[in-house]
Amino acid sequence: MLKVSTDASAKGKVRKTPSNARWRPLPRTLLFHWNLSRALLLKPCIGSACSLSQSMLASDGAFIGMAPTSNMDRYFGASRVRRLRGLFILLLLGVFVSVWCTQTAAAQAGATQAGAGLRMLRTFFPSIHAQYTQHAYETPVRERSFGGNRSDAPFYDQYGPLHVIVISDLNSSYGSTDYRTGVHDAVQEIIARRPDVVISAGDMVAGQRHGLDYRAMWQGFHDAVTLPLKQAGIPLLVTAGNHDGPRTPRYAYQRELYIDEWTRHKPKVTFIDDTHYPEFYAVAMGATFIVAIDASTVGALDTEQMRWLERQLRAAEDFPVKIVFGHVPMWAVSRGREREIIGDDELEALFEKYRVDAFIAGHDHAYYPGVRGTVRYISTPALGTGPRHLLAPKQQRSPRGFVEFFTGVNGGIYDLESWKVPDFQEIDDRATLPMKVGSGRAPLVRDDLVEMDRRSTSFRHGGVITVPVDPRAVSEKDLRSLAHPAPSKAGAPRDKTGRPARRSNESSGQRALPADLFRD
Repeated sequence: MLKVSTDASAKGKVRKTPSNARWRPLPRTLLFHWNLSRALLLKPCIGSACSLSQSMLASDGAFIGMAPTSNMDRYFGASRVRRLRGLFILLLLGVFVSVWCTQTAAAQAGATQAGAGLRMLRTFFPSIHAQYTQHAYETPVRERSFGGNRSDAPFYDQYGPLHVIVISDLNSSYGSTDYRTGVHDAVQEIIARRPDVVISAGDMVAGQRHGLDYRAMWQGFHDAVTLPLKQAGIPLLVTAGNHDGPRTPRYAYQRELYIDEWTRHKPKVTFIDDTHYPEFYAVAMGATFIVAIDASTVGALDTEQMRWLERQLRAAEDFPVKIVFGHVPMWAVSRGREREIIGDDELEALFEKYRVDAFIAGHDHAYYPGVRGTVRYISTPALGTGPRHLLAPKQQRSPRGFVEFFTGVNGGIYDLESWKVPDFQEIDDRATLPMKVGSGRAPLVRDDLVEMDRRSTSFRHGGVITVPVDPRAVSEKDLRSLAHPAPSKAGAPRDKTGRPARRSNESSGQRALPADLFRD
């Protein structure tokens, strides 16, 4: 191709363009699709959209930094380039708005839709899903306020009741990466109730076998539970169950994955000691001191963990409320799990010595609010598969659900209830539970049959156990004389925002949060 110079001084002269610089223009349609493909497929879709738009506006007429304006003008025309550039900017803005709306809806409406969207991203766009989840992990939990507590408040300078929900045993069959509808519905209900913290008492995935895809199982749990709670600003405290990664040489690889997954998902709370997180650690939330222990195997805790636990409880003596949680229970409450316990008298004595209010455990797949000595031993129901019978005569399978309670700033645990599937509007009524459960040397007494020091008038029942209870010395006749009919609490009334309504205690017949909840 020859190009004739139009310069006046070069009249009559013909200048040849070097052969290696010759360029045959592509058809307009093909060039447009090539540039568009480079923009949409070869450039990162999420995380770099802002830089793309900035480079597009600052490149002196370049179309997304890939072709000079002169070439684009030559083959498309200046006006068409401007129109394409404007349409592309509108497309980017639409993507940003849709992502923002999706995250907002997930935080307000619950986990079902959010979990489905994340599963779709993971299936069809794995690279986009990886970038999205990484961004979610690094985003700090926003500051919240519930009853005067912030999730990141140091010690208990922010006074007010602490609202706690406990979930446990969410897994299904071995190797499953999805969860029952009840799990998704529970997460949606939890987000609507806006607790200060959610505790998971273990068995989040269905492991404890070789050859399973543990990464996929953990990603399924994060999509169903972890990420929706994080987007809602609700911290999640976890402990390992026997299916999550027991602390044994046989399942060392599974334990390593558990540590890696929860190191990336570490909640933004006030850690008192996180040296061994996520195996065992201590957290302060308001007036409540919470300790997670590693009870993923049967039997007493090892010497290292016992010494660590005593140091933590000794340092937290001034906290009005102290809660310890793990997976395997101290004492059995369900059939078929009689021998799968910690069963350590030394640990029980440690709880008594440092005035631990409650030890929360899973594994038994049955709900029972028991008391022994001055400690509540709370066994949580399963949210996943396999509910079990309580260890007492003529008992049906324990309903699936989650546990909810409040802690008072002056001490005590209040309004402890288990909310049943499918809609979590009905409690597992204490009146239907046996007065005593267990066998051998360690039975438990139902907590409403025990005298408590009510240090808060904001709640209907609960308090601090001041007189030690020996279930072996209490007969069924004595317990029957202490029993009193519990008020019927068939449903949890909701306000316009979908949260539990705050009503006075005069409204008997329905479960309601007290009017002076925030002024304990």
